[in-house]
Amino acid sequence: MTRTTLLAWTALVAVTSIVAGAALPAASLLDRWPVLGALVALAVLAAGRTVRLPGVHVQVTVSDLYVFCTLFCLPAAAAPIVAFAGTAAAVLGPRARKPSLRTVFNLAAVPLSASAAAAAFQAVAETPVLSGEGFVGGLVAATVYHAVNLTLVAIAIRLEAHRPVWNTLRSVGGWTGIACLTSLVAGAGLALTITGIGTIGLVTGAAVTAPLAAYAEKAAAAQAT
Repeated sequence: MTRTTLLAWTALVAVTSIVAGAALPAASLLDRWPVLGALVALAVLAAGRTVRLPGVHVQVTVSDLYVFCTLFCLPAAAAPIVAFAGTAAAVLGPRARKPSLRTVFNLAAVPLSASAAAAAFQAVAETPVLSGEGFVGGLVAATVYHAVNLTLVAIAIRLEAHRPVWNTLRSVGGWTGIACLTSLVAGAGLALTITGIGTIGLVTGAAVTAPLAAYAEKAAAAQAT
């Protein structure tokens, strides 16, 4: 019964994710394909790697900053696309575990969270620009992204391991919230760079991802020994 219920929950999240992503504004997205393509490539390069913030027990998922970057410089529909690309690289890459129902869930839950965040951003800031309105929109979007993703995961854990939803929210909600806000700030900074200097900004993004990924690999190796 547990697996059947989890399967039904995964299917619901997947269908909702597709519908939500398709409903987002995508006007002029194809005209911005170089930026979209670059952010997708950077998210794939990050491939779910995390970086631990100095002095605190908080790990930031590198690819999240590219999801938040789309909010400030691309149409809303770009957010779930970049989120899906980064998640797919993480759960289907050569270092990923054998594909399972959890893999399908992650492929649906993260883009759904990104779609919800993009919709929230659009509701507050009509245009994806870095301004006072955009800053507030970013904070709202980060809050929604964190809340939706954490809730989806907590429900899945409840169905799979019978752990109360509140216990999951309480145990990881704090540090994941800090990580989410950190990704928002980094994404806004990258968007500002892209908006200001165009292609050079994308190169800067790649230059930032490389050392972050290397640091994440080094940290993971150190923890394993």
